[in-house]
Amino acid sequence: MKKLFILFSFITLILTFNSCIVHEQPNYPPVKACFAVSSDTYAVNEIVYFNNCSENVVSYHWDFGDGTYSSEAYPSHAYSRDDSYNVRLTAYGRESQSEMSMVLTVNSTTDLDLLVMYYGGNDPISNCEVSLYDNLTDWQNIENDVAYGTTDSDGLILFVDVNPIVYYIDAFKSADETSYWSNEMLDYATDELEYGVVNYYNVYVELLSSGKNKSDRKSYIIKKIEKTDGNDIYRKSRVNRNTVKLK
Repeated sequence: MKKLFILFSFITLILTFNSCIVHEQPNYPPVKACFAVSSDTYAVNEIVYFNNCSENVVSYHWDFGDGTYSSEAYPSHAYSRDDSYNVRLTAYGRESQSEMSMVLTVNSTTDLDLLVMYYGGNDPISNCEVSLYDNLTDWQNIENDVAYGTTDSDGLILFVDVNPIVYYIDAFKSADETSYWSNEMLDYATDELEYGVVNYYNVYVELLSSGKNKSDRKSYIIKKIEKTDGNDIYRKSRVNRNTVKLK
């Protein structure tokens, strides 16, 4: 009888102890949906890279506004038609969700996106002078360029609203008083550009001691030009596009 009393008392004590425990719900931080792009205007088939700056997120749902979706944290997307698209990101946390949207405009322009790099490596060349010519003679004489600009810190430059033709490219950057980087001894022309889309090319330059210029102003010679899909780390991380129009 005494043992039963002790057991009963022990069970009562456990039940009383459990009843005093306060079961608190976890205090999860609020979710914040956030993303950014390099521009609010793009060309047809140009790759849009979405920079995700969301906070306290467990999962994502992207609606690109053209009937396509993604659950990736850092997606990329290209639009096949010119229009305005409302991009919406829904960020889900453990107990809450948040939304952000942005309207992107897509135009049917012919663009030429160039990435200038050292030949034999993958390092980009910043502040490199790039000129476009619409014929070989002007390219050889370095005169009558139809567009001119300099690359950004990632070696990128975007020529917008150009013509769907073959362009001769001249890239130049001084190395020192007697040498320069250029693409003169390599390929120097694009294919005929595809109309209404962004045409991606990588331009490779080599170090030379003299060049095809009248003033010895050149420093980098374009070594090779190759068409690419634009899916590289430099274009993905681009914050602001360095854009140039025809003269």
